[in-house]
Amino acid sequence: MQTNDGDSENNNNLVARDNKIILNVGGIKYETFKSTLTSFPTTLLGSIFYHYSDEQNPLADPNHKNEFFIDRDGHLFHYIMQFYRTGKVPTIEQAIGLIPITAQELEDELEYFKIPTYPPSSFSATTLSPSLLSLRHKMIATEIDSFTSTLSNTLLTISSQFKKEFFFKRQFQIRVEISFHSNERISDFNIYPSVNSTIKTQLQKGFDGFAVLGYAMLDRFGEEIGRYMTTTVQGCTWECKKVEEFGWGGLQQMYKVKIGVENSFEHDDVLNHCCLTSAPDSIGSCD
Repeated sequence: MQTNDGDSENNNNLVARDNKIILNVGGIKYETFKSTLTSFPTTLLGSIFYHYSDEQNPLADPNHKNEFFIDRDGHLFHYIMQFYRTGKVPTIEQAIGLIPITAQELEDELEYFKIPTYPPSSFSATTLSPSLLSLRHKMIATEIDSFTSTLSNTLLTISSQFKKEFFFKRQFQIRVEISFHSNERISDFNIYPSVNSTIKTQLQKGFDGFAVLGYAMLDRFGEEIGRYMTTTVQGCTWECKKVEEFGWGGLQQMYKVKIGVENSFEHDDVLNHCCLTSAPDSIGSCD
């Protein structure tokens, strides 16, 4: 059955009216919507209003419909409500600017209401609702997986260009140097020893997709990326330094990455890891 626009608007108004509630916190009342609280279902209030009906809600005031009483400091609850409305936890510096409050008081309220807190950074998960956190984590993890895969494939491709050197030189090293800038660009893409210019261009294009996020990933996960590369790629070396240099646009911040493969081998080690280890001893050597 179709409804006209007037009926639809009336229905929306009824839903909003039923959704609106009053939180009486220590005598100070806050008006909000249930949906504002339940968008953070892992918090205390989000969990209560998600799992309980109005009649069963342990916070319900029997004398006032749609009103719920919370025996906490009503002034400090301002910051809790701010989190539900913005998804952000205020710093103690921001909190002090509004009402007298200590860091311990703010921490106690956040803990009581089970508000998630994270180390302050540009990646702070408190800027997103819990329903988006898993998606965000997957996106970041995917970017890291792609980045480390590109690093590994780059080393493999370069190594394949020096098969002769790997055979005849007892010690041989390859190295790639890349700079990831905070202004979302990549520079200083150098390979040692040098390779064919076409191959170098192809490899450099493989990193173009990380121009925007390369600096950010290294800033947040550089140590872990280096540990992964050196433990999963045999003979891999890793160096990542944050530097500041003056350029055309003034002072620039960047991460300079040096990654390579440094291997040496012994004759017996090779024999023990290939089919030749089972060759009969009676066959003569090549003279």
